[in-house]
Order: sequence, then C-alpha cells, then structure tokens
Amino acid sequence: MCSGKPIYEKSYLIAELPEGLADDIVDWSYDNISEDSLYYDPTDHSFGRESYIHVTVLSCIEDTEKNIIESVNSRSGCQVELGNVKLFTMNAKFDVVMIEVLNGDVHNLNGNLSKNILNNPDFPKYIPHVTIAYVKKGHGEKFVENRYFKGRSFHIEELVYSHKSGKRVKLLLGKS
Repeated sequence: MCSGKPIYEKSYLIAELPEGLADDIVDWSYDNISEDSLYYDPTDHSFGRESYIHVTVLSCIEDTEKNIIESVNSRSGCQVELGNVKLFTMNAKFDVVMIEVLNGDVHNLNGNLSKNILNNPDFPKYIPHVTIAYVKKGHGEKFVENRYFKGRSFHIEELVYSHKSGKRVKLLLGKS
C-alpha cells in the first residue's frame, strides 16, 4: 500500500496546467495566502505553497514504465473545467487549499487508466483537484467558495509520469 510512504517515495501520472494558468494560480496564492498561514514541517518534503501546479490523474503507481506508456498512449486527451476554491480537511496536521475540477472527463481518464495500470491510491475516492497550498488547521476556511478560477479550462494532451526516483517522463495521450 502506498499511503504509508512519504510523498517523495511515490509515483504518479499528472497533468500539468498551461503555463499562464499555472502562473495565475501561484500568483493568487501569494496574493491571498499569508506566509504565517502556511503549514511547514521540516521532516516533510512537499508542504507550504504549491509551485508545481498540476492535477494528479493516477497515484501510487507500481507498474512497469512500458505498461504505463502503452496505457497512456491508448487514451484520448480530455478537457478540464475548474470550479471554486475548496478545502480538504481530513489531515490532522494541515488543510489543503485547492481548486475543484468540475467536469467528469478527468474522472473517466482516471478510471480507464486505473483499470490498466497497477496502483494503490492513497484515498478510496478519486477527487480531481489542483492544489494551491498546505495551510495550518483553520487557516483555509476564508478561501472556500472563492470563484476566481471558476469556468477557466484547459485541455490535457499529455501526462507526466513522475517516478519516485525523481525521473519525469512526458507521455502523449492518444499517440497510438
């Protein structure tokens, strides 16, 4: 099971957001979330403000790179529509400020890939989203339902296989 491992020891398939939209999300974070609200833990490697803006499509991958490439290449790209800013509150140490993904295309992509790629996701229900920042408990409620990103959209044409070794490989959807 993948959930017991630190985030830097996990492999993922992720969709990077277009540069302009990603920059806008980072800028929004700096404009709205104060430094003293951010959650930092020196023993963890991926907290505070998110700088690598993406949607995780499949997590905790334990399959061969060959099968991952073949599975991604056999799928079509999809559209992503963003919604309001929301909050994940299930972690005892921090909350996650994120942007919801409204349409089901990413759900379908996740479902199709998870049938063909060996994986053990951290969470039983897949909730596509874009992480903005990890904040101290109680510091994110004021952002919930912010509509700044609502209706913005982009098309996923490639996924990045982010391997636990640090290797990142771009894979085109619908290549085969």
